[in-house]
Amino acid sequence: AADCGEGCLYDVEADPTEHFDLARDPAHGERLQDMRQRLLRLNQNVFAPGRGTPQLAACDQFVDNGGFYGPFVGAAEWYSPVPPPSAKQR
Repeated sequence: AADCGEGCLYDVEADPTEHFDLARDPAHGERLQDMRQRLLRLNQNVFAPGRGTPQLAACDQFVDNGGFYGPFVGAAEWYSPVPPPSAKQR
């Protein structure tokens, strides 16, 4: 995948594999600017909840869980108590 930086622009009908980025082509400058402005307007109403302060412990937990998030650090009150092991598990 290409790093689009300020944005990429492809003609997916003429270039369905997206090999030719038109973003730097002056002929498409106005279109690209219009699309950026539209995206900014659309994103003004996107729900972006506060997610708290990033915690390095969460990354450590991710690694310890084999690449999966959870149980979540500092969220013990969100989990049900672990049931005692069954007779078969003991």
